[in-house]
Amino acid sequence: MSKTSITSAYQMKNWREKTMGPKPSEKNWADAHAVNGVGNVNTVALAQYMRSGGAHSGEVTAATGALVAGADGGPQLNRKNNLAKAGKITAVVLAKRDGRVVYKTELVKQATPKATKPKAKRKATKATK
Repeated sequence: MSKTSITSAYQMKNWREKTMGPKPSEKNWADAHAVNGVGNVNTVALAQYMRSGGAHSGEVTAATGALVAGADGGPQLNRKNNLAKAGKITAVVLAKRDGRVVYKTELVKQATPKATKPKAKRKATKATK
């Protein structure tokens, strides 16, 4: 997703670092879109969880509620947990911040199949002629 569409989709100009934490990076947004498949409140939450310092529930609730009307943060935690159970992201607990548990997520690198060497053709021998 381009920087312009992220800014317009999530009203990044209204981002309040004091309550929402640092803005997610472009890579965070791209990874969140890649795993979520659609731009919605879950994408905002996932981008926050993917920041280098992770995110806690208060930051996610502040961002999703302020940027997307009617979001409260709870379903976004469920989405993160379901993606982790499905093996699409890894989720780890970091130290507490502001008295709340901080979660950090990353995309799971998909295993690439090993290339197989083509079998060499056998030369015809007297026994196989």
